[in-house]
Amino acid sequence: MNCWVLVAVILMGSSGNPAVAQPLEEEPRAFNPYSETALAITGPVILSTSRMVFETGKFLELETVNQAASGAWGVSGDVPVAQVFQVTGDVGPLRRDNNLCGDQSITYMAAWAEELSGFEYLGIAMFSGAEMPGGAIADGTCGTYFYSIDITEALAQALRFGPILVTERDLVRLEVRYESSNQALVHFTLEQGIASALAAFTSASVGQHLDIWVGNQMLNSVYIAEAVTGDQFILPLSKLQAENLERLLGAEIR
Repeated sequence: MNCWVLVAVILMGSSGNPAVAQPLEEEPRAFNPYSETALAITGPVILSTSRMVFETGKFLELETVNQAASGAWGVSGDVPVAQVFQVTGDVGPLRRDNNLCGDQSITYMAAWAEELSGFEYLGIAMFSGAEMPGGAIADGTCGTYFYSIDITEALAQALRFGPILVTERDLVRLEVRYESSNQALVHFTLEQGIASALAAFTSASVGQHLDIWVGNQMLNSVYIAEAVTGDQFILPLSKLQAENLERLLGAEIR
């Protein structure tokens, strides 16, 4: 298996919270599947106002048509506003050889924030046809998907590579090796779904920087010279940072 070594550049930074009325922003974010259709077909996705990236590495290009389109959005049609995008591209078969829109080409996508059972979720509807949609259930609707959006608690107890959340359940193995009294190398192996999401994100972000966070603290920022491959990674950290990572992820230091 390939092993990607993260060369660290310590930076200071901050991160803003997304507006609920407009769940997708220019900055890409990772979303975990919530609905059965999302679990069965897409798995985790990375979304921004310009692109939707899947765990296969394939992506759809998005062009904003209306940032606040009025209509009957949501499960019951009671969400009044959604973002609507024109879609280009074809990602082909996804999980279990399922397709996003059956055998039809996707022409539009809508995104909205919706509260279900006390939690915020991202709703995504896919459409075929030439007419811009006016609601989640309309002529041309060919798929609806829901993803977790209320991740404040998860952010406080997770490792993040840019928008990719890595929690305890995403780790196959974590090992910390101390190189000196103040330095450590963290070796870890990720579950395939998260590893694929990280590979897809870095493939779409070559030439940019990848910010690395532990909890609410940004540790490092690395230049993405090429896409990440494989599921094993090495992250150089200070002893204190490594101990904090181990505490947050609940993994055993060996």
